Amino acid sequence: MLRNGNVESWRTEACKKLEELGFDGVVYVPEYFTWKPKEDYVDQAM
Repeated sequence: MLRNGNVESWRTEACKKLEELGFDGVVYVPEYFTWKPKEDYVDQAM
């Protein structure tokens, strides 16, 4: 999945690596298909 058309997500590869290493836990990967760039992230910091 591409975040903005220029930067490829690292999450898919990270999950593959964990699987290869035998990780037997839960991985939460919060990534939204509807993601859009924001001016700032003040709403996340308050």
